[in-house]
Amino acid sequence: MSSTNSMLRIASVTALIASACSSGTEPPGPQPGTTVRRASTMDFYGEASAVTLPASVAANSPLTIKFVTFGGGCISRGETEVAVTGLEAQIRPYQYQYYPRADEGCTTDLRYDTNTAVLQFVTSGNGLIRIFGLKQPGGSDIVIERTITVTP
Repeated sequence: MSSTNSMLRIASVTALIASACSSGTEPPGPQPGTTVRRASTMDFYGEASAVTLPASVAANSPLTIKFVTFGGGCISRGETEVAVTGLEAQIRPYQYQYYPRADEGCTTDLRYDTNTAVLQFVTSGNGLIRIFGLKQPGGSDIVIERTITVTP
């Protein structure tokens, strides 16, 4: 990795951690010393989450999907919610963001957390899997989509 890429990665990690830490001069929001549940970061400075799943699955069989979320510092992995309707699955991973007190801080590490979701389609056809999260910087919504063949 070039020194320019290394410097960009360090600056990106610092920006992620800084977004989790409040300076006390920002508008009202979470109070220092509190933890808030939020959608997981699925895209970090253009690096999208890696998603792993098979090309096909049999109907009524468990399907395991693995994907990466980006955390670190005061941002930790939370729960993952899964909902299936027909041939569409929605996966919503969450993280917990701690807002430090004035005498506390956040580390500047970037963590690649591997998450696992297990779901089941009950009918055959072309399945659609949507994973909902956030894109950083900025905190805008992102949806990562994958398709899968569901066999009888």
